[in-house]
Amino acid sequence: MPESKPGLIRRCALGLWFCGIALLGLLQFFGKALRGDGFHPGTIAWIWLTGSVVFATLGIAAIFRELRDRPPRG
Repeated sequence: MPESKPGLIRRCALGLWFCGIALLGLLQFFGKALRGDGFHPGTIAWIWLTGSVVFATLGIAAIFRELRDRPPRG
């Protein structure tokens, strides 16, 4: 039985997962920063933004590394 080649989502799953966490962190940042009237981010909001940037960077790096280092089998 021939081995099937992994799809793009399967190869980049960890990077996509990190990017999803980053997106949720951005939602938390804006939710905390837009409380009340206007845009007033506090310390917790900035922590959410920092974590989102870190996870987005990790996710994008993991996706690019996977796409560059492991071309699809075929």
